[in-house]
Amino acid sequence: MSNPSPPNSRRLRNVLVLVFLLALFLGPGLGAHLAGGDPGNARFLFGIPALYLWLVTCWLLMAGCIVIAARTFWKETD
Repeated sequence: MSNPSPPNSRRLRNVLVLVFLLALFLGPGLGAHLAGGDPGNARFLFGIPALYLWLVTCWLLMAGCIVIAARTFWKETD
């Protein structure tokens, strides 16, 4: 039987899950609708449509959560 996780690792796990789920929900759903706005009047930030920036940002957040989890929690045991 393995030892229980230290409190810092549980907290990090909970934060990663929360950030991942928020990005998963807000990225393609409600957040994309709010960032995209009216299709006839697209918003631009730094010359790039705001919708694209929003979706790429959410994707990077989810990818970052996966990389952090892979480096900290998903380790092989010998």
